[in-house]
Amino acid sequence: MNKCPNCQSINCPCVDYAECPCDCPKKIPTKRFTSPNSPLPPDELEVLQRCIEAANDLLRSLGNESNPDNTRQLQLHFLQLEGVCIKVKLKCGDSKSEDKESCLGEVGVEITGTFVTAGRNFIQLNVLGNDVFILYERLISISKEESKHHAKEKLDENRNTRGVKISRFRKYFRKFKRFFRDCLRWFFPSSRVKITKHHKHDEQEFLHADRTTRREMVLNFGDFVSKNPELVNLFFGLSLHMHLKHYLGKDIKVKTNDHRMMEGTLVKVESEKVKVKNKDKSKEISWNEICFLEVER
Repeated sequence: MNKCPNCQSINCPCVDYAECPCDCPKKIPTKRFTSPNSPLPPDELEVLQRCIEAANDLLRSLGNESNPDNTRQLQLHFLQLEGVCIKVKLKCGDSKSEDKESCLGEVGVEITGTFVTAGRNFIQLNVLGNDVFILYERLISISKEESKHHAKEKLDENRNTRGVKISRFRKYFRKFKRFFRDCLRWFFPSSRVKITKHHKHDEQEFLHADRTTRREMVLNFGDFVSKNPELVNLFFGLSLHMHLKHYLGKDIKVKTNDHRMMEGTLVKVESEKVKVKNKDKSKEISWNEICFLEVER
């Protein structure tokens, strides 16, 4: 039996993705034939899988009680929006009003940007090249850029339900009805619309990682991940005060509950407050007073 000329082993452990310098014998090219796992074309199968996953998420939401403290699960859900243009409505102030429209009219703020990432208690957007950070407790709603058809449906729904407090079950029923109608279009050709390529947010995070990254992840996971804040946030979740330590010394804008904008340099970040310094003064701002933060690039 042939042995590796470098390691002198029959079962050569030298693998290309581990960046080993050994030049092992090339594999003999062999034809491979795979059987399809579905009679549907790939594009239609992808849409069907998304429909099934959406139905499962909806059923899990109906069956599980909401847990406001489970922010890690909320983070994993938000990470699926990476690279998507979204509109965020957030609350700036201490208004206790339960009426969303009056809340938005008095202390509400709307921000539109590209979703970058999410942590244990915050989301990060890219707005005109700057990084905007918003705490979960400030969020009122998050919506994607919608098509004209769905936008019209949403407008009609708002007109019909304005001023009426909709029960939780009724909200989920309407979502399920819209989801079921969309899925029917893929099963009946007469109602099928043109398929467009969607962002594959369900792909594995490191599917296309380079060889060096794969090697470090397998052989040196702890040291490699701990030195990269993005990986720490992905695997374990970071709070905003920990994530902002990466931005110390950067120019920052802090909008407070009274709609004032504090500009300066981020010099200190703690679990209860941040410290911003400019030419005039240095000020410490509590997280309870912060509406959102914007770091300039």
